[in-house]
Amino acid sequence: MQPQELDQYLQEFFVGIQKEVKVKNKNDIHDIDREYQPGSLDGFQSMINKHLKMKECPLDIIRDEQFKKSRDCLTAKKKKAFKTARHWKPSQRAEALESEDEEELYRSGGFGTDDPDSLLSTIWYMNTIHFGLRGSHEHKQSKWGDLKLETDRNENQCLTYNERLTKTRDGSNTNNTRAYAPKS
Repeated sequence: MQPQELDQYLQEFFVGIQKEVKVKNKNDIHDIDREYQPGSLDGFQSMINKHLKMKECPLDIIRDEQFKKSRDCLTAKKKKAFKTARHWKPSQRAEALESEDEEELYRSGGFGTDDPDSLLSTIWYMNTIHFGLRGSHEHKQSKWGDLKLETDRNENQCLTYNERLTKTRDGSNTNNTRAYAPKS
């Protein structure tokens, strides 16, 4: 396929892409936001570019001048998404789990050590609660050396989490540090 033809297809794709939304009541269809968020649109472009690289295609749809029109279409689509009020939804604070909810998760097998999925969910939850890890990025970036088995002054063993730089603690503000290291 010639670059000009691919650019034309990409223009049509970026202009026309919308979420497929399943609606129970057809009268509510006008209330549904079908537009993707700008970050998702960038993700589509990046994944198409990555696919081309994996197929050993020398084209770069993100940087090559011959794909400027499709990039302009993508930019226009992102601007449109930013202008829609539905794009910016206030973040919703998650409700804390009550002890009864936690017990139910153990009883139902959502938490536990019986299978890999429940074990992973348990570790994820415990890391969030006891070490303050937020989001998938901090969990995925954890290394073996981040935890130390130590003994407190009462001779109890505990794990100490050595917090590295994070999104909210990037090292630029020396006052933005925890007063103590999280322990479990």
